[in-house]
Amino acid sequence: MTSMNSFGMGPSDAPRISEKIVSSTLQMVQMWLPATRIEQVCHEVGYVWRDRILTPSVMVLHLILAALWPEESLNAGWQVQWASAVSRYPELAGQSPSRGTVSKARKRLPLAVLEKLGREVSERAQKAAEPFAFWRGHRVVLLDGTAPVTTLVERIMSLIGDD
Repeated sequence: MTSMNSFGMGPSDAPRISEKIVSSTLQMVQMWLPATRIEQVCHEVGYVWRDRILTPSVMVLHLILAALWPEESLNAGWQVQWASAVSRYPELAGQSPSRGTVSKARKRLPLAVLEKLGREVSERAQKAAEPFAFWRGHRVVLLDGTAPVTTLVERIMSLIGDD
């Protein structure tokens, strides 16, 4: 197991490093989902954590960034998040937790935390979007032009026609 000493710092440095990671990650997202709210939800669902580098706030922001990042791996999302922190705080260079440590921290985060935060952000986004839901009296609906690739094209076309 990785200890704080393996990162070349004492345990008292971890909260400051965690704050630096949070402060350099997804500022626009944090307007809707501040670190204090993430920690409050953790308390509400009964999740207790140690005050280390990979706090619930760091991990929730990591998961959001990984979902938004075009590369599909969680590790790529973490590398972007860490690089962002290092670009603002060069003293963090060379101190990134290992992929295994990050993975274990993700696993420790209860699903109930993510579900509750997801619901809250969704409800807030819906309320914020209400003024834009109509255009000239018509409900605005987004259409997506993508379609799944299928090998049954002839069968499907016979069912729906060619018009």
